Amino acid sequence: MKKILIKNGLLISQSAGLKNKSDILISSGKIEKVYLSINPKPNWSIIDASGLWVMPGIIDVHVHTRIPGNEKAENFHSITKAALSGGVTSILAMPNTNPATDEEILASLMKKVAAETCLNIFFSSTISDKRLGISLANLKKAARLGARAFTDDGSWVHSKEIMEQALRLSAKLNLPILSHCQLETGNAPINLGEVSRKLNLKGQSKELEYRAAERDIKIAIETGGFLHIQHISCAETISLVKKVSCERITAETCPHYFTFTEKNLLKGDSNFKMNPPLRTEEDRQAIMSALKKGHIQIICTDHAPHLKKEKALGLENSPFGVIGLETLLSASIDQLYHKYKMDPALILEKMTSNPAKLLRIKNKGKLMTGFDADIAIVDPNKEWTVKSFHSLSDNSPFKGMKLKGKTVMTIVGGKLAYCKGKFYV
Repeated sequence: MKKILIKNGLLISQSAGLKNKSDILISSGKIEKVYLSINPKPNWSIIDASGLWVMPGIIDVHVHTRIPGNEKAENFHSITKAALSGGVTSILAMPNTNPATDEEILASLMKKVAAETCLNIFFSSTISDKRLGISLANLKKAARLGARAFTDDGSWVHSKEIMEQALRLSAKLNLPILSHCQLETGNAPINLGEVSRKLNLKGQSKELEYRAAERDIKIAIETGGFLHIQHISCAETISLVKKVSCERITAETCPHYFTFTEKNLLKGDSNFKMNPPLRTEEDRQAIMSALKKGHIQIICTDHAPHLKKEKALGLENSPFGVIGLETLLSASIDQLYHKYKMDPALILEKMTSNPAKLLRIKNKGKLMTGFDADIAIVDPNKEWTVKSFHSLSDNSPFKGMKLKGKTVMTIVGGKLAYCKGKFYV
């Protein structure tokens, strides 16, 4: 494998910020050297990253691949292109598939990934058997097979007993429990508030989210388990996680929650319908503040592809969920760096080193010697309009929006995989 030298890029890391212009030498799929200036040799491939950010490849801990069971909405080929074009080199696949991803099908899915994609696809396995919420799944077997986390995402584990068992096991297995904190939806398509009243639609109360989070946090503290709260959407849930000074309890949010509010639903566009729903401007501001102060440690997508005909059914009848792999990085740079003036190193650690820590991935998420050469090169000032997608679905709230910040190049395992609209996979 030919060595690759990335020169003159601004390395984004917790220590470097935007101050250090450094070179990175890649060899045999690994980062061989990081230094202020590395003299190239004639047989090396040279990438000039002048004026660009060089960062670890994004690790998205919340992705619905739709595999198995709904490959019309997404498949490994399409999700790979969607991810790479957005600087994402690793994803954690959710288990609400058909059949549910558990200890019975993990091995076959991993084999399929190895044969079909260069994208690093890790798997979460179910908490309850078949995601039915009736009995605990075989978490020990799933862990032995390579599961990186456990979740019934798409549903909350209503049984306190099952959640207690799962969190106790998480401590023994050293793997996190990911909780979709939501008591119920009642099929309410949007937030309970001003917009739901204007549209005369049933609304989802914030209480459905924060009460579920409150219970799970309490159980995690009592059991000593590892709890990760998924897709926080409101200030009340943030208030709960603020009170917990414990590394075993972490939280995530998504770009749509710090970009949009319930008012974006006034026109009835179902591409703004997700679960939990968009909340108020006060909630949006609270989420950005929590990201800046470290109360929310991870930014991810909750990438949930749906067919056009399904999303065309309107707010009441269309499925919940939006895609996000192609806009995750751009939206975060646009909203948090350019508009909210957040430190880029702080923003990007929430998509790189923090997700790696959550999933116990020791060789990804940092630009350090010996780490996997999964790298994204980004133009933070590139303006572009979101028009089309590599995903098989296009249910994005960012569709038609102008964003500032764009992935230029993505390297996976030391190999160029994407460059300025072209794929090499």
